[in-house]
Amino acid sequence: KVLIKTDSKKKKLINLLVPPNDLDLSFIGEDGKVEKGEYRVPFKFDLPAKLPPSMQRGESTTGCCFVHYILHATLKGSGALEGMLDDTYETSYPVTLLSKPMKQRPPKPYRVDPATERVSKFCFNTGSITFAAKLDDTQLSPGSPCNITLACHNYTSTDVKKVEAKLIQEISWKGRKRRSDVWRETIAVVKLPTAPPKQGRAKNTAQVENELVEDLSSAIEAEAPSGTITVPLTTAGKVIDSFKGTLVKVMHKIEIHVVTGFGATNISSSIPVRIGQAPEPESKTTGERTPHPELEDANAKEEKD
Repeated sequence: KVLIKTDSKKKKLINLLVPPNDLDLSFIGEDGKVEKGEYRVPFKFDLPAKLPPSMQRGESTTGCCFVHYILHATLKGSGALEGMLDDTYETSYPVTLLSKPMKQRPPKPYRVDPATERVSKFCFNTGSITFAAKLDDTQLSPGSPCNITLACHNYTSTDVKKVEAKLIQEISWKGRKRRSDVWRETIAVVKLPTAPPKQGRAKNTAQVENELVEDLSSAIEAEAPSGTITVPLTTAGKVIDSFKGTLVKVMHKIEIHVVTGFGATNISSSIPVRIGQAPEPESKTTGERTPHPELEDANAKEEKD
């Protein structure tokens, strides 16, 4: 169920009928009656691959978005007059849905090319800062750390107050006649080493950037990251798996900020990342399961779209 302000859409994903022949009916007496007690009916099914994760964001006054999943079970039996007064028992239970586990793959690193920014303080030029960075992987899983390596040359007359990397989550949604603003959240922050001012005037930009690339490469080869950022667990409700759909989008990025203080130019760079569930170990693969017919049709339609 997707609820967007006053717009809502419900879709039955799976209609699973458990035939009696597949059940252990030993608890039914010879007279066809079931004694009081608790009985378990195991079942399993596969969900469509492209479903938005469970979420709830926004405010009731400005617009909100809910994605909820409910497991509904119905038990039907013969009543006093068979076919006329059949007994029906129903129950519903909310479930939290995470994204499909990502596939096993090698890391996908990302490198921020050297960039030189002029730093002004109260309209006066104080010099320039050049920095570059490398992220070990752009596909992140909750609870898994990711290293960030930073190189920074500060050719200004002021100290860099702080350097930090922020993991940002941006959520947007739309309804029939309304489009939301981007709901922006900071879900993790890590502080990186600052860069003290260098002595003397800055060399030409090309030379500074070449030296910076050498410094960054040396730090990478020495396996000396500047910091490590870890995605919080999705079960905490703060992190939502990345998703890009027609109505709902959940995007993530890592922003690196070089803060030079009040009244001065601050420098930043952005790295797009994807957050998803960790790949399942290969040892858990026990064989192929026959997909549900309705599920097979839904997946075929998604691939076609």
